[in-house]
Amino acid sequence: FNFDVRIDGETAREDGALELTGVTELESRDLQEAWPRRDKKRWTFVVARRPGAGVVLASQEPAEAGLLPSSPPWRHPDVSGEVRLDGLEAKRPSMTLSLVLGLVNASAEPAAELAFALHPFASGVVARLGEAVLPARRIEASIDAWFVTLPAPVPPGERTTVRLEYRLEQPGDIASAAIGPGLVRLYAASAWLPKVEPPRGDAPPLRRHDLVVVMPAGVEASM
Repeated sequence: FNFDVRIDGETAREDGALELTGVTELESRDLQEAWPRRDKKRWTFVVARRPGAGVVLASQEPAEAGLLPSSPPWRHPDVSGEVRLDGLEAKRPSMTLSLVLGLVNASAEPAAELAFALHPFASGVVARLGEAVLPARRIEASIDAWFVTLPAPVPPGERTTVRLEYRLEQPGDIASAAIGPGLVRLYAASAWLPKVEPPRGDAPPLRRHDLVVVMPAGVEASM
């Protein structure tokens, strides 16, 4: 197995300790398994300074629900584009996604930021408006949170489109997604497609979900 810890923030405490926030990533594989399992979570560590070293006093897995806005301005995004699976011949399967999100500002205020959840092992994420690349920041977690800054606020009731490009390369098995030899399993819970709206009991389904999926012959897929 491989275990990695990445620290992305720190806060000094009154008692002199440091509160560090970051992510842990675990990749493991049973001897009978052909493909690795991967897991990523956000953690908070409390570290005390000692001469020449630091001592971890406590650690906890913080709630991730608050990473994204609970009431985003965008509603019922249209999703269109292409999903392409390749690399099976070289035994390095990957998926390349080029998507267009059609977004309507349903709030009463101008909206200048697009926040969404995305698969934790998505890489090469680029957001564009036309040909312009938009500034984007990422908070890593079990499902990553992304924040894209729009070039100008979108007025209430107005529509805009944002193109997203990214790859899923050998993400291994997580609870709701896998890409491996001969099998692709991608469920909505894995956020392999960006999630703009949080689940709501009164939310209707997407108005349009128009994807072209390009896959080699003989591959089984469940989406």
